[in-house]
Amino acid sequence: MPAQTGTGLLHLNPPLRRHQREALRAWRRAHDSGARRSWIVLPPGAGKTRVGVEAVRASGRKGVVFSPNTAIQAQWAAADPALRSLTYQSLAVFDAEREDRNGDDDDGGGSELSRLHPNGLRLVEELAAAGDLMLVLDECHHLLRTWGRLLAEVLQRLPQAHVLGLTATPAASMTAAEAALEADLFGGVTYQAQIPEVVREGDLAPYLELPWLTTPTPTERDWLRRHDARVQEFLAHLGDPEIASVPLLESLDALTAGTRWADLEAAEPELADAVARLAHAGTARLPEDAVLRERHRQDPGVADWMRILEHWLKPLNESGDGDDPRDRALIDEVAGLLPSLGYRWTRRGIVRSTPTADRVLARSGAKARATADILGHESATLGEELRGLVLCDFESAATLPRTLHEVVDPAGGSARAVLRALLDDPATAELRPLLVTARTVAGEERTLRALAAFAKDRLPEHTAAALVVEHSAGSPTLEGWNARQWVPVITEFFARGGSRVLIGTRGLLGEGWDARCVNTLIDLTSATTPTAIVQMRGRALRLDPAQPGKVAAIWTVTTLAEGLLADGDWQRLVRKHDGHLAPDSTGELVDGVAHLDDGFSAHHPPAPDLNDEVNARAVRRSQRREEAARLWRSALAAGTHQVSVVRARERHRAARAGTDGGRPVQPVPRTAPSPIWRVARISVPVLAALALILVLAGFPAAGAGALGACLVAGTAVLVQVRRRHLELARPPGIVAVAAAVAEAMHEAGLLSRGAEAISARFGGSEGELRCRMTGVPAEESARFAAALDEAVQPLSSPRYIVSRSTVAAPTAWAAMRATLSGRDGQASTWHPVPAELAGRRETAELYLRAWRRWVGEGELLYAKSPEGAGVVAAARGDDPWQVSTAIRLHWA
Repeated sequence: MPAQTGTGLLHLNPPLRRHQREALRAWRRAHDSGARRSWIVLPPGAGKTRVGVEAVRASGRKGVVFSPNTAIQAQWAAADPALRSLTYQSLAVFDAEREDRNGDDDDGGGSELSRLHPNGLRLVEELAAAGDLMLVLDECHHLLRTWGRLLAEVLQRLPQAHVLGLTATPAASMTAAEAALEADLFGGVTYQAQIPEVVREGDLAPYLELPWLTTPTPTERDWLRRHDARVQEFLAHLGDPEIASVPLLESLDALTAGTRWADLEAAEPELADAVARLAHAGTARLPEDAVLRERHRQDPGVADWMRILEHWLKPLNESGDGDDPRDRALIDEVAGLLPSLGYRWTRRGIVRSTPTADRVLARSGAKARATADILGHESATLGEELRGLVLCDFESAATLPRTLHEVVDPAGGSARAVLRALLDDPATAELRPLLVTARTVAGEERTLRALAAFAKDRLPEHTAAALVVEHSAGSPTLEGWNARQWVPVITEFFARGGSRVLIGTRGLLGEGWDARCVNTLIDLTSATTPTAIVQMRGRALRLDPAQPGKVAAIWTVTTLAEGLLADGDWQRLVRKHDGHLAPDSTGELVDGVAHLDDGFSAHHPPAPDLNDEVNARAVRRSQRREEAARLWRSALAAGTHQVSVVRARERHRAARAGTDGGRPVQPVPRTAPSPIWRVARISVPVLAALALILVLAGFPAAGAGALGACLVAGTAVLVQVRRRHLELARPPGIVAVAAAVAEAMHEAGLLSRGAEAISARFGGSEGELRCRMTGVPAEESARFAAALDEAVQPLSSPRYIVSRSTVAAPTAWAAMRATLSGRDGQASTWHPVPAELAGRRETAELYLRAWRRWVGEGELLYAKSPEGAGVVAAARGDDPWQVSTAIRLHWA
């Protein structure tokens, strides 16, 4: 197909989308400046292939494309037959004989090229001989995890080649090692677009991220309870002071004594978090100036105990000859228990493996039943338009430890188990579900016969598939095809409604598979890598001309149980949604699990007895697809970047279910005591005494005047007492504290704006207050949110504290008596000064001044002074604001 001269744009191709144009312009700028390496990040469905084709044509060089599988390889070949389209596997063919000869001599530091099979080496030589080459590395995130070192060596052999990396995986999700390799391969991100930006342009469908929570089956639950009880008993046993030469609590005290919190966090962040959570539970003491964040305000989990055990036992293990026999016995006991918890004792310390309890939760038989429930609801909502995709880790059975053979069904979590559950439910059987893997096509007999008839006209050169009704798994199957033949046919059959649900593995129906009709995706996989998650979501986000108002629902099924070992599946859910934006119940685009449900926290799962309530909320949201589309439009119109938002909810109050309707809340300065009041308060007794003296001295007119002045002053006192009582009786809210924090940080030079930039409103199903800074950079937004979160917490180990006056007298009359006596009818509560402002006395005083303006009268104390230490000791644990807070990233 001819291209336009000098532009590389095809005559007959549709116009480039905005992000394709921007990506090509960014690539052109880099190319024209002499850069030979470029990296472009575009979400699935945003048109990376078109960008790569146009870049190769515009470069005027020979184009060679590497991609991760044959499906994507075929897409490139169809997009431009002039390109040489290869898979990464065609390059990374290693010589098995050479590997065997090297054996243990290979220390991992040798050349990757030296390990290649002759066919791989021959391909490298061909590329090197090609001369002026444009090398496109599609889905290049695969390189960083699988073939990164190899490609680095290959590119050293191709010094003249221009390299373009294309991926859907955001750069922010990379590890430090991957980031270093990326910089070596590509030299940094040339252009990047996030999913919300592409949705705003109308190039991807709006979507909902929805949770479905299950509980283990009775057999699974009984096993988990027994296992958890054994672990809890063992952890209690560790508290015995006679169990080792150095008791556990003594080890913790030695760690925290004289240690600055910032130093501990910088040196060993995981250990610091574990100590903070143990302190929150009352087991450990906090170092000086410790700050308890949301992630610390929960009970310690298994991972925390592992960090504590490693800190405690590793020195005992390394102490050499003459060990206390109790230490050796304890280490052996811990080493024997660790595998059941998903950890191993090694010379390097305690390392993570796969916990047995996690296998139970990930493979729970309850997930297949949950899939049927979800699809039943989606069918009721979408009717004949439903096109559901269920993704699993494997087709039929997983390898399980022998200890779980009588606990977990080997087929649990498999595609076949899901197919069986859907066919057993009359409501979902009507959806004509099909199992599609690289080896198998299975389903109900009538559906398979319809598929075979549908395929006759589309595969005339192939023998029709044979229907096999009897199968060991109990479902009829089709045999006689291969995946390359049947996947396109089944995709079209699915799009036309021959089947409304496909069940498969992400290996086949994930990356590279394109079915625009998918509007419901159910994730049953245990995959948590950013690459896998981005690619799975991408299956549902493509636009479908047959569904102009398409809003996709992406469901993640999670199994929750009670006990210390019950959060493995929850942590997988957290990792799946970390760094990913989606609308919450109010339509705000929110990062992480908070977009699934307003009550979710990344740091702890909800109680299992809330499952039904959470699932019901998710179903209601899925039923309001049109409203979801409207909320997407409003959110995208208002937002341009991510900001940090503090969410505050009253701790002991039932959720208000959004009754405030998004009502905004503005901070209002507190009224300072009037100087007239202070004068009048002193004048009343003086004038009264003067009037009495004048009358007794025979000057009744002067006495009457003094008495009149006394009445005027008394009235002023009464008015001021009443106003003051009302002022103190109206406690300031979190927004007032936010204004004080923002104003003080602005005056200290930490923020570019002050209290005028505070934006707060009620919203969400929990009726929570959401507070943020507007018009400031993302890093300032995060700094403010962290400071506000700290300011409303109970005292822990602050450097400075500030008081807030509250009403002690219950009535205005009692307040007047207290005022006339000079006591003002007030008491005080004490609050921490945020660490950002507590480093120096000068900035702490800025906070005091802002506090008095927005929150109320108060005093500042250094927490380590004798008076301050006494106040902290007396007030520690008090919770004056009575709120639970969390920091979330929003698109605003």
